[in-house]
Amino acid sequence: MAEEGTGPLRNCKYPPGDERYLKDCEKCMIDTGQVSIQEGSIPLYQGSSVKFAPTQNYKTASHASVPIRKDIGCDWPYAVRRYNGAGMNSYHYQAIVLKNVLKF
Repeated sequence: MAEEGTGPLRNCKYPPGDERYLKDCEKCMIDTGQVSIQEGSIPLYQGSSVKFAPTQNYKTASHASVPIRKDIGCDWPYAVRRYNGAGMNSYHYQAIVLKNVLKF
């Protein structure tokens, strides 16, 4: 809600019938650009006072070349984060999954 508001969920940015519909996620991740998350200096989301920090599950809070989730064009990155619960661990999980999409 902090990045996209309370409107309806955003589906794929390509319309049904377009050959890229739900199939070109890697290109979307590349097109957004990437951000390097540095432990203790990057907030979880714009306006957050909480910054990325290590947890019991993620010994480092730095992640290089993470696609900029708010610019991806659909709400899949938010669903990925919520799949892993809430709190700091979910933000680490989201960053890692988004980076992994770039490896396909």
